[in-house]
Amino acid sequence: MDDYRFDRVHLKWLPKLMMLTLDMWISQQDPLSFGYVPLLRSLSLMNTGLSWHKMLKLNDFLGNFTISSLQLKFKSEKIWVLPEGPKELLPVFRKLRLVDLVNISEECDLNWTMFILQGAPFLEELRITVRDHFCEMLVDEELRAQYAYSTEKKV
Repeated sequence: MDDYRFDRVHLKWLPKLMMLTLDMWISQQDPLSFGYVPLLRSLSLMNTGLSWHKMLKLNDFLGNFTISSLQLKFKSEKIWVLPEGPKELLPVFRKLRLVDLVNISEECDLNWTMFILQGAPFLEELRITVRDHFCEMLVDEELRAQYAYSTEKKV
């Protein structure tokens, strides 16, 4: 799903879904909810964290299934994932083997990534790209204000 403008999509019954990519959402709530998706193993999420976006709690968001591959793309903007404790994440991260964090802003403190390492005891590969990618960023201050880009530190 790319650049979708729904409030929320409920994936109610997708027994053969193995991979899901969601690029950009405008919802002020969790963009997806999951019903029966027993084979879902790979999830890729990309969003520009705007000032009014809710911080995503991966434990609540991912629900009752486990993934082995997680990619989070931040477009060099505000982090939109809330750090959680290992106790909360272990049920959904117990099979997690690969995490790819893409285009984290250079002004971010990467200490928040520790929650992923602590919540995924069998993680085999962690990829992190830290950069301010000016092709993806909106740098004009008036446009940033108009589109509600965050003015806070990005993490």
